[in-house]
Formats: sequence, C-alpha cells, structure tokens
Amino acid sequence: IYLSVVIAGIFYFKRLMGEDYSLFKHGMIPFIAIFVPAAALYGSLQPQGGILNLAPYVVLFWIALGIGIIYYLRSSNPEMIAKIGSDMNIEN
Repeated sequence: IYLSVVIAGIFYFKRLMGEDYSLFKHGMIPFIAIFVPAAALYGSLQPQGGILNLAPYVVLFWIALGIGIIYYLRSSNPEMIAKIGSDMNIEN
C-alpha cells in the first residue's frame, strides 16, 4: 500500500501543483521513498534457507483451508455464514 500511495502521489502532485511542481521535491524524493522499500521487498523474496522456505506454502495452505471451511459451512450451515456476515456488517 505504501508504494502505491507514493507512486500515486507523484502523479497527483504533478496534476495539482501545475507550474509549482518541482521535479526534485515531487519526483526524486518519492523515487527514493519507492526504492528503499522495494529493495527490502526484493530481499525478503529471496530464498532464506531452512524452514523459512516453507513459509509461502504454509500461508497458501492456510488460505486454502480457510476458503474450504467457508465453502463447507456455506453448503452445510448457511445461516452460520449469514450470522457471521451480519456480525461483521457485511451485506450480500
């Protein structure tokens, strides 16, 4: 989300500021703000070794399990799913 806001901010300020738009202030500084987190993100996606290599698969399994439980409850106990939705103020 942070990177999206910084990128959108570059274009927003270009449109909003008009002639007062400064390439350095509204372009280069946000570029630096994009580069630093992007480098950290790149480093976190590199293989870590050991048990940490299993983390993406565990997360995908956990998400698939949750989706499977929701589909099972939707078919076997739809009123429970409706109650969960109403408790969370979610409308169909």
